[in-house]
Amino acid sequence: MPFLRRGLMYERILMFQSVLDTIRAEVKCAGRVETGGAMVGYEAPDDSLVVTHVCGPGPRAVLSRMSVLVDGQHAHAFCSRIFRESNGRLDYVGDWHRHLGWSLASSEQELQAMLTIAQAKCCSAKYPVSAIYRLRPEGIKAYLLRNGRLVPVRVKWVDRTPHGQLVP
Repeated sequence: MPFLRRGLMYERILMFQSVLDTIRAEVKCAGRVETGGAMVGYEAPDDSLVVTHVCGPGPRAVLSRMSVLVDGQHAHAFCSRIFRESNGRLDYVGDWHRHLGWSLASSEQELQAMLTIAQAKCCSAKYPVSAIYRLRPEGIKAYLLRNGRLVPVRVKWVDRTPHGQLVP
């Protein structure tokens, strides 16, 4: 992954519209329980993180009203397939999940999950990202892990990236 120009953190997270479509479909499927999955993308030259693909929780996931435990084998297979198909350009950058209530605030549980991801060194992005989705009113908020804490970062929905790459 490229080095960030200012070395601080991502200026913003760009998410393709197809990512939102997949999240909406997974939320509809899950009903009144939390759901989530892996996010795949890349670090852009303009200090953005671009999320190009997401997956659902997988067949062995544990979904409840207060949490989701994603099927790790499913998420790994999804990320590996995208990595191979993109010749290593796209890789795992973090996770997304749905909150049932109105809050998009991060919790200690989300912090612990991101710390686990960082310690496992399974994320190629400099700052692993956790995105929280809410259905009503619809919204998403992203947090990156930096210096052991979750820091909010701006999210923008796009059909193409500012550097001209089309949706894969």
